[in-house]
Amino acid sequence: MVLAPMHGYIGAIYLARGSNNNYSDEPMSEVNLLSDGYPRYTVYEITNPDKRYMNDDSTPTFASTGTLPTIAGIEYCGGRVIFATAAGSSDIITCATGHYLTVAEFMGILNWNLSESWKEEVYMHMGDSCQSAALIHKQWEATSDAHWMITQAVLTTTGGNANSHITLTHMPGGVDGNNFSLTLVDPGTTGSLSVSILGKDITVNLAYATGAITTTATQLAAAINCPAVLNAGIVAKVADTETGAGIVAALTHTHLAGGLDMEDYSSETSKVVVVLYTDEANDKRYEGFGIIQKFTSNIDAGALTKSNLTFKNHGPTALYYRKG
Repeated sequence: MVLAPMHGYIGAIYLARGSNNNYSDEPMSEVNLLSDGYPRYTVYEITNPDKRYMNDDSTPTFASTGTLPTIAGIEYCGGRVIFATAAGSSDIITCATGHYLTVAEFMGILNWNLSESWKEEVYMHMGDSCQSAALIHKQWEATSDAHWMITQAVLTTTGGNANSHITLTHMPGGVDGNNFSLTLVDPGTTGSLSVSILGKDITVNLAYATGAITTTATQLAAAINCPAVLNAGIVAKVADTETGAGIVAALTHTHLAGGLDMEDYSSETSKVVVVLYTDEANDKRYEGFGIIQKFTSNIDAGALTKSNLTFKNHGPTALYYRKG
């Protein structure tokens, strides 16, 4: 699951379950925030989006193939490190040690009330005239109601060539997503790429020429994202960390998996959550770790009709404000 709120959502909460996972020389990528006042090669984030939520139970360490710059700040929730001076443009930055949380459940928020008593933290970039300000709040509390508490069914193809895999996600979530399937057909004869959906079965005839399949993962994902499939709630993308340039292989009839229906979170108090809030109208984004204080719900005839969630800061972790 990619840890980012979908376009148009007001907010999102991810419930992290299970034990810590260890970083071991985890690849990081530069984030170009020059337009926000950060010089190039001063902001790096974990490349794999599923590993970006650093647990603040320990301070991560970082390494570089060049000289590691002085660390000005760490955004645990976003998996980012901010350097006081720029790293070399060709230096490879990694997260050498530390812990990250695996996110297992998702709750989308319809309504949100957040205290905004912010403290401004300024990052000075030595040797450069610019400085950057990050708004943080280490003591905060928020309430929200009317959640979608469901897990999305997904399918990531495997096997075949490198960089040839895609991920399908059932965006509405719930067990119904497990009923969707994908079949990639090797036609064995010259033909163009085509996609059809019958009920919940998506079938793709791969492009074929000069005795071989010619469809790349990028082309496949674009083709699947046609109106008929999108209207069914299925979205395709190139698999995380891959380029999409590889030629895809045939796939037998395979179902999406992992979709779960609404869950009662009253037993999840004191569990760590990842809090994301986006205000698109005002170009704002908040993110941080929190703990569920209280969860109440009203379930009528097996359907969730109302819920209320109160959560607060997790230890000393800040709730970061990030514009854009």
